[in-house]
Amino acid sequence: MNLPLTSLTTAILLYMAYKLLFPRAPRSPLIYLNSLSKEEKKSLPYSLDFFPNGEFIKSPYGYIRAYRFGPLDGKKVLFLHGISTPCPVFRDLANTSVESGFQVLLFDFFGRGYSDAPTDLPFDGRLHISQILAVLAHYQWNKFDIIGYSMGGAIATSFTSFFPTQVQKVILIAPAGLIPRTTIPLFSRIALSPFIPLSLVHSLFPPGQIESIKRSEEGRPFTDRIVETQSTFNPAIGWATLSSLRHSPLFDQEDMFRSLGNREVFVAWGREDTVTPITGLIRMKNLGHDLVLTRSRELCEAISEYLRG
Repeated sequence: MNLPLTSLTTAILLYMAYKLLFPRAPRSPLIYLNSLSKEEKKSLPYSLDFFPNGEFIKSPYGYIRAYRFGPLDGKKVLFLHGISTPCPVFRDLANTSVESGFQVLLFDFFGRGYSDAPTDLPFDGRLHISQILAVLAHYQWNKFDIIGYSMGGAIATSFTSFFPTQVQKVILIAPAGLIPRTTIPLFSRIALSPFIPLSLVHSLFPPGQIESIKRSEEGRPFTDRIVETQSTFNPAIGWATLSSLRHSPLFDQEDMFRSLGNREVFVAWGREDTVTPITGLIRMKNLGHDLVLTRSRELCEAISEYLRG
């Protein structure tokens, strides 16, 4: 028996199995973006100049796409988007906030939009908070208000619980975090189990189910097109979505929300929200999970009044 050959064969098979079960998508979406022509880049629903003053911020986990604009002497507001659509989901709300005199800061979470994807790490609350700290350090923001939508609401709550002196006011729009994991359909719970490799989940999920997860926050065509286009040239989006569903503070986070203590918090929910449905609260009529898109001006008026109060 040729032991060296057997050992080599075993090592190769183990390596192939590892690559199959734990593939690594390219870290940067710019690899794919740079393959497009100028005309194709301009036609993207989310172009690099979607918001003013865009730049790439260097961090230990890769580059972060961020935008800061509005009056430099305006009240500072940090926006945190949801699980699938990058920061353009705040297009109307951010622009209306600037018109109201606020200075806004938006960025794409890792694996979304034009931010890199550290796929060797779990997309958990620690990674998201580290990313927020990197962005804040770059712009030298120490005191600010925070607005979190869906997954961003849970992350905003988590960040505030760890850094309460930095956050002045908290606004949560249809926040995730309060739904019990047991309410998720059985197939989804199995797919999101930590014992199943994410690469295997990709093959187990029917295309329609993955698409429904990635579209769960979308309410209007421009955000649908952003998700579709970015999924085409950034394969890490699917990985980031599933990893966030598995590791981020999206379920059973009552203690985390309770940690806000006596802090006053502005919360907005749509009565017809089926993505993060909450019972026992007063919610906005005839609105779903996409209220940040469909009622941005009314929402901004209410938020502006709260922030100035």
